[in-house]
Amino acid sequence: MSRAKSPSTIARFVLPATVVGIHDPDQLAHLARLLEQNDPARQDVVLVAVHAGAPGEGEGEDAEQIVGDWETRVFTTAVAAAEDAGKPVALVGTSGKRPYRVVLEAASCLQLQRVVFGASELGIGRQARQIRADWHDIGENRPVRLEILPDDGPATRIELEPAVAAHG
Repeated sequence: MSRAKSPSTIARFVLPATVVGIHDPDQLAHLARLLEQNDPARQDVVLVAVHAGAPGEGEGEDAEQIVGDWETRVFTTAVAAAEDAGKPVALVGTSGKRPYRVVLEAASCLQLQRVVFGASELGIGRQARQIRADWHDIGENRPVRLEILPDDGPATRIELEPAVAAHG
């Protein structure tokens, strides 16, 4: 996805939407929380699973390099959770070495304004710094709302500033 030439075939079906980064079928509490709050008549949910460590070159990649057994398991578990909640989701499988960046690139490509991640073992502060750095590396010129949802407790909400504003 990070180098896809035309996301419009996806975008026309999912706008407006929230991008949700998913990576572990046993750690989808953030997805469950989001689905509980989401009104599908007002906003779609796009689940993005990143095959971490794969090069992310886009064109010419074998499907197994993008969506392998692990990502299939993640999607299967996530779709089951969405069906249990009675909420539709769209799936995007992609690959790359920096999963936060790849999910942010997908959101940028689809021109979406909200990105949700589950809390990381890194701690929310360190996770937020890494996500901010990846957002600025992308060089996007518009803001995005980031939410980090822990398994329980309040969400951390951060406005990711446009790269131009942050550097200007």
